[in-house]
Amino acid sequence: MSPDMLKRIFEEGVPDYTAEICPQAIFSDLDPPAIQNFRAMWRRKSGNENLDRLSDEQLLKVVSYESWFRSCLVFQEVKYKLFSEN
Repeated sequence: MSPDMLKRIFEEGVPDYTAEICPQAIFSDLDPPAIQNFRAMWRRKSGNENLDRLSDEQLLKVVSYESWFRSCLVFQEVKYKLFSEN
C-alpha cells in the first residue's frame, strides 16, 4: 500500500470536530469579526445585500439552528473554557 493511501486510512480515525455540535456554546462564544467575515463571504457568493441588514444573531439563525452550534468550530473562535470545563 502506498504511503499516501496509508495516510488517508489513518486520518479516517481522527475525529472530525467540525461535524460535532457544541451544545454548551452560547452566542458570546463566537468571534464577531469571524461572523462578519462569514457574512461578507456569503454576501459575495449570493449577491444578497439584505444580509447586511441582519444582526449577527439573525444571520446565524438564517443559516439554521444546528449550523449555529457548528459555527462555533467553523469560526474557530470558541473560548477554550468550553473544552476545559468538561
